[in-house]
Amino acid sequence: MRIKNTSRYPTDEVEQLVRFASRGIDSSRVEVHVKNSKRVFAGRAWHNIGRNMVINVAEDITDLLVVRVGSPTNFPFEFSYPRLKTAPRYMIQDWREAVVCLTAHELYHIKQRRTGRRASEVRAERWALKRLLEYRRAIAQTISS
Repeated sequence: MRIKNTSRYPTDEVEQLVRFASRGIDSSRVEVHVKNSKRVFAGRAWHNIGRNMVINVAEDITDLLVVRVGSPTNFPFEFSYPRLKTAPRYMIQDWREAVVCLTAHELYHIKQRRTGRRASEVRAERWALKRLLEYRRAIAQTISS
């Protein structure tokens, strides 16, 4: 996995968050671009991008994630995927949690494509929430140590 950070947030921290979010999913041949957003956050996964004149990625990369995160003043933010009744509803406390959630969600779509499964936003959201809760536990353990 390659990580490119052009966001307002520190690169070393962004890279740690993206790597944490990617645990449990094969992220080989994936490039993750973390950028600023005027909104709270947004994410997108592109599959089989190949060599492209518009998107500049390394030659060995097949999939691209773009994760956009807004200003720290946008958080906390209560989130539920629009128009999906069975998707979980949860609070995203800060930009760090947004990076974890978005990266996990979009990587889950990469996993769905690579395993031939139908893309499911609800399953991707459940996976993102699972990774978020694991991140919170890891942070709590660090603080209590």
